[in-house]
Amino acid sequence: MIKYSLHRSPRHIGDDGQPHYHPRIDAHNDVAHIKQVEHVIASHNSPLARYSHPALMDISEAMLELFAYGKSVCLPEIGTFTPQLTGDISVDEAGQPHAANVHIASISFRPDADFLAAAAKLQAQPTDRIHLTDLNPDILEEKLAEHFRLHDTLTRHQLINDLYAGTISVYRANRILTALVASGRLIPVGSRHSSKRCYRLQQ
Repeated sequence: MIKYSLHRSPRHIGDDGQPHYHPRIDAHNDVAHIKQVEHVIASHNSPLARYSHPALMDISEAMLELFAYGKSVCLPEIGTFTPQLTGDISVDEAGQPHAANVHIASISFRPDADFLAAAAKLQAQPTDRIHLTDLNPDILEEKLAEHFRLHDTLTRHQLINDLYAGTISVYRANRILTALVASGRLIPVGSRHSSKRCYRLQQ
């Protein structure tokens, strides 16, 4: 089941004067790696599970070889991968362009229509986590109380992923923690530049 929260769209107001919102997947930074893919394939009783990683390595090498000829690559049932170039472009005094260091900078992906249609049928349900634009202090206080009922300390990682469902940046998290420390709500523990720095609740 896909978990999502609603986020206010910046600078978008409807004809009725109300802000626009859009759904966003919670924990969107949670990436499934090859072991999880193999586990899912195996759970479907496919005999190919053990060969999926070697097969993907072969496909990867073949795609690179085809990219070298300027081709896009369409994988059936998945989609099309298209290389995008970048480089240092200059124009001489005669107005002629010259390029240097031209290389593939990114690879765009266009999903197969049936694959996208199947993905669109996956079920989704809302979560009660704070969303990006919701900095209501009452809601934040409620989430802090909920967290500290189960934990003695709060880390930046927990703030980002547990309280805000992975929807805020490290910069935003640092600003929130700084404000909570300045207000006396939290007490920092450990060096400011330490990866183990955490925060205790002010009693």
